[in-house]
Amino acid sequence: MLGTPRAPFCMMGVCFDCLAVIDGVPSTQSCLVTVQEGMQVERQYGRRSVTA
Repeated sequence: MLGTPRAPFCMMGVCFDCLAVIDGVPSTQSCLVTVQEGMQVERQYGRRSVTA
């Protein structure tokens, strides 16, 4: 994003601004995942992948 406020959309799963690789699964919306001990969270670079 360009620094614009996201508050109305955060934690709703509607914007895809928080994509990360979580436990090896790319394009995971991190705002919808509860943090657990032992989780592997990595920054995702590039666009999300779409599979059929």
